[in-house]
Amino acid sequence: MALLIVPIGYSYYSSEVKEHIALAGLRNEVLSKTFANVLWPQFGEFLLRNDLSADQRKVEALTSALDARVKEISRELPIIKIKVYNLEGLAIYSSVLKEIGENKSTNSGFLGARNGTVVNDLTHRGQMSATEGIIENVDVVSSYIPIYASTNGKVSAVFELYTNVTDTVKRIEFITFRLILALLAGFFGLYLSLLAIIARADRILTQQYSALEENQHRLEIKSADLESQIVERQKIEQDLRLSEQVAADASQAKSEFLSSMGHELRTPMNSILSLTQLLKSEPGSPLSDRQQRFVEQMVKAGNYLLEMINQVLDLAKVGAGKLPVTPERVSLNEVVDEITPLIQNMADARLVAISKIDLANQQVTADYGRLKQVLLNLVSNAIKYNKKNGTIEITAKRQNGSVVIMIVDTGVGIASNRMGDLFEPFSRLGQVAGGSKGTGIGLILSKNIVEAMSGALHIESTEGVGTTVFVTLPAADSVIAQDKVQQAVQSVTSGSTDTLKTILYMNDDLANIELMTEIVRRLPGVRLASIHNTELGFQMALQEKPSLIIMDMEQLDLRRGNTLTMLREHQKTTTIPVIALTDTAMPAEIKRALASGFDSVHLKPIDVASFTLALLDTLENHS
Repeated sequence: MALLIVPIGYSYYSSEVKEHIALAGLRNEVLSKTFANVLWPQFGEFLLRNDLSADQRKVEALTSALDARVKEISRELPIIKIKVYNLEGLAIYSSVLKEIGENKSTNSGFLGARNGTVVNDLTHRGQMSATEGIIENVDVVSSYIPIYASTNGKVSAVFELYTNVTDTVKRIEFITFRLILALLAGFFGLYLSLLAIIARADRILTQQYSALEENQHRLEIKSADLESQIVERQKIEQDLRLSEQVAADASQAKSEFLSSMGHELRTPMNSILSLTQLLKSEPGSPLSDRQQRFVEQMVKAGNYLLEMINQVLDLAKVGAGKLPVTPERVSLNEVVDEITPLIQNMADARLVAISKIDLANQQVTADYGRLKQVLLNLVSNAIKYNKKNGTIEITAKRQNGSVVIMIVDTGVGIASNRMGDLFEPFSRLGQVAGGSKGTGIGLILSKNIVEAMSGALHIESTEGVGTTVFVTLPAADSVIAQDKVQQAVQSVTSGSTDTLKTILYMNDDLANIELMTEIVRRLPGVRLASIHNTELGFQMALQEKPSLIIMDMEQLDLRRGNTLTMLREHQKTTTIPVIALTDTAMPAEIKRALASGFDSVHLKPIDVASFTLALLDTLENHS
């Protein structure tokens, strides 16, 4: 198992490094446009002159002026060196003057940029010349970026920007090391759990058999003198019946204990096996043959471990029984009007008044459904942790090309020494505030969604006074927002968003939500909406009108059937197919789930391929 963990860590390290190289490249591309816009009108004609040699360029007054201007602009930027090449591959300018005249006509990065493609490359340099002098032992992202002429739109020159990413690479290496240690600890803990289960089951069975054998021996002795000791025999028979009841009770306790442990063991195995399958079949980043072999071994080992778990349970007689979003122009007033009916009953029950201020003309660039999910969660929290007869104000204001949404409540507030725990998964500060129910993932989930929409979320609170949540999103009419919309639209599957089918997933576990998001992302024409609050699950189904609903029985305690009953009895949701996920393989449980109204039941750990086919078949049959 330890050997299998290494490819996981290496895969994580490679993906993180690639992501940061891409981010550095995007930043360098933006910076190159800035340099071109500032420098090219004054120095472009001089740079493109063909009658100057490299030595002449080094001593030209315009070169000195250009160098001073470049250093002035880049002083506060993370750029350690800048070069400009003509279309022949000659360095016509470098912030390290001695490198003027360098020939890169055969360099693949230069050739790619000359053809209009941005090329990024990560290298480790033992020593290199930089604008400010010689630097040593650095990891550098070099970006070759085409410069287009304003007259004909063709490439006229190539920028090369060097960015120092040493700290970022070291941080990724440190995180990868911690990940490997955590996985090792997890596997070791799982192994110890299995040993503990077997030992406990063995002790229980030994005690039961010892008790039965002892009572049987006593019965045989008393039976030899039945006539003379009939009274004693009756007493022994009574003791035997009592012992058998004790043994039955102990067996039932053992079954309940192992059933619970079965859930605790299968839950992490679901994530391990399902995510490994997704890694193996990732279409966007196919694995090498070597990595494929590693992943296949991981799947085999995981299935073997799962088989061991099932065998242990069978032996004990238990077997008898780097957030896809779709940015668009969104009216805040419309979103708030839509979520208000969902939480009004909760607000009325707690005597909390909700008001909205200055939302009429505020529009943002966001995913409509995701923004509704975020505001629904934040306003629900504001109600949940408010005081009796308290108030909630939902307002917004423009600020430097963005819109800041503020949710202000008069609740119990948060102590200053607890603010650092706000965005920690499963850190349920609500228990301290008043014992409100929750999983502790709502805030971190909302924060991740907002950041995926190019926004930010932060909270200010005063204990005993109240809390204000600030959600900042790009304004719909800002240039930056329009650029981000275009980039997002290009990355979405072709077709109108009006034609997308929606799958609603009810689950309060962050890892399971991320896993289901990845599975649904691969389905054409389908989007995922998730909800972790069972009180709002039925209301969200009415609003979203999904084509399919998935419920995790163990996570949401749906065995009581309340949410499913409401879905089946309401005319707007009665025909929506509902799929159940469970980690119990007991036939009786599956039979009860189907009888209660589920269309199908799927066992965890999920087999990604078969589960994906099941989703597609269900969507097609109920379209």
